[in-house]
Amino acid sequence: MPGRITICDIAKKAGIHFSTVSLALKNDSRINSKTKELVMKIAKELGYMPDPMLSALSAYRRLNKPVQYHGTIAWVVDNAPSPSCFDSYFSGASERALQYGYRVERFWLNEPGMNQEKAGKVLVSRGIRGLLLSPSENSQTHFNMDWDSFSVVKFGYSIIEPPVHLVTSAHYSAVATTMKKLAAKGFARIGYVSAPNFEQRVDSNFMAAFLTARFSLPESKAVPVLFCETLSKPIFMDWFKKYHPQAIVTWNNAVPGWLREEGRRVPDDVCVAIPNLPDVATGENTKGLCGILDASRAIGSTAVDLLSTMLLHGERGIPANPLKMLIEGTWVDFSSEPQLLKKSPLARL
Repeated sequence: MPGRITICDIAKKAGIHFSTVSLALKNDSRINSKTKELVMKIAKELGYMPDPMLSALSAYRRLNKPVQYHGTIAWVVDNAPSPSCFDSYFSGASERALQYGYRVERFWLNEPGMNQEKAGKVLVSRGIRGLLLSPSENSQTHFNMDWDSFSVVKFGYSIIEPPVHLVTSAHYSAVATTMKKLAAKGFARIGYVSAPNFEQRVDSNFMAAFLTARFSLPESKAVPVLFCETLSKPIFMDWFKKYHPQAIVTWNNAVPGWLREEGRRVPDDVCVAIPNLPDVATGENTKGLCGILDASRAIGSTAVDLLSTMLLHGERGIPANPLKMLIEGTWVDFSSEPQLLKKSPLARL
């Protein structure tokens, strides 16, 4: 057959309309499996390949047309409470979804009479095919639905099942950058405060980055890690008074308050760096601190970018090779940087 093979050529050989071929090539759920297999077989036999220039032209036309409503994306929340710090994920996702013609709707699995099996059926009956699995404080969250019916993207490592594409913060990079910045300030006695449950939720990337960075610091200045599931002020202060760290890296935003209550000035007496500051953290919440500002809204919008592409191409079910998309945050410093070491009596230790 001369020239470029088109969907019309496939349609003619299959004896179906070219629009059906177009949908079948996109793995559209409205086309039955038998027809999809037939179309794919004929396309392969004829040597069909999409025209990248036509695809680009089609994308350009879509961008210059008024956005039409395509449907709803479900923001699925498990039975555990969803921390308010994840609200920015939702905001970023909602804003980006509107650009693609979707709206994002929260779907709670802890509503009376609801369970995961029933939820899957309800979503299908409503014609919802795109799911965003909300992050959870539970580090071992499992979702169980008929995944072949959905295009799915999840947030973070707290969701064990299903093994689908994931979008989250670049946790390892955040701590690695924080350690480099602290070392550049002249700190050598750097302590780390964490908890097992939190490390599970970040796939141990915080701890791994800290321990790796600590190898570049003098061994004589090493401060033992405070790793405690039920961290309290007395436990923390005992550790602090025993080891006298010049700087502390932690995700726990209660630490600066505990230090101030005990008369320690932050950052003049001790520097506190938080590698996962929420992107809404400003004012008194960040006074005297430094760390990495999470790109939470960008995480939400990136998840929708990925999900919309999956919906466009009809990619459903568990992917053979799940992607992990890591979004970098931004270093911020709300501390009195030039005076840190000069004012701190601990800097001489």
